[in-house]
Amino acid sequence: MLTLPLFLLFLAQEAPGSQPLDRETVMRALRKAVAARPDLADAKIEIVDLSRFPVPTGEIEFEWKGLTPPATGQSAARWRGLVRHDAEHVFSIWAVVRLTVPCKRIFAIQSIRPDELITASQLHEESYEGFPTESCHNGIAEVIGKVAARAISPNMPIVPAMLAPRASVLKGDQAVAEYRDDSVTVSLPVIAERSGRIGEIIPVRNPSSQKTVFARVTGERRVLIDEGSLSKDKR
Repeated sequence: MLTLPLFLLFLAQEAPGSQPLDRETVMRALRKAVAARPDLADAKIEIVDLSRFPVPTGEIEFEWKGLTPPATGQSAARWRGLVRHDAEHVFSIWAVVRLTVPCKRIFAIQSIRPDELITASQLHEESYEGFPTESCHNGIAEVIGKVAARAISPNMPIVPAMLAPRASVLKGDQAVAEYRDDSVTVSLPVIAERSGRIGEIIPVRNPSSQKTVFARVTGERRVLIDEGSLSKDKR
């Protein structure tokens, strides 16, 4: 049975052109992978360590899914890649890298309730440079005006999953409802019975007849009623 060092030696003898990884070639492949992420345009990358076993010549490739996030933002991370020798032969490699990016982290300075509109007075912005995480933002403007998708506690870094777009129609708002069929388009004022974002279905009430139907939110204080909604109106 071959031991690991003998097995690696065997691979090196069997694969023509085997040689140690070239640091500059690996760096170019890493930069190419980072460049595929527009949000990482300002990222810095440093190689801490490389695979030491020889590999055949070929195209070196790294994909984002092969990167294991580090324990902390300043720690090094292992990035698994491959050398594509030809269409049928690929060889696994790895690099330990330190990847950092400058960004802003946004923190809540008070409790924010679900569905509450977020304002500047509820937030604090800090500069950060480290491994890119979900808490990285371009600035506080990315958060102001959004709605809390769930409760946000004080001193908690805000990530995209905590945010939702502001509703285009608010409960109690007067909106313009449009009804269309093959021959006619009709617009009329309605009252929203529930808040809704673009694409969501909400109940709306005709203030004249007091009938309520379901309509799809299409824009700021605008909804669309289809024929199916009219057949299922509720009184």
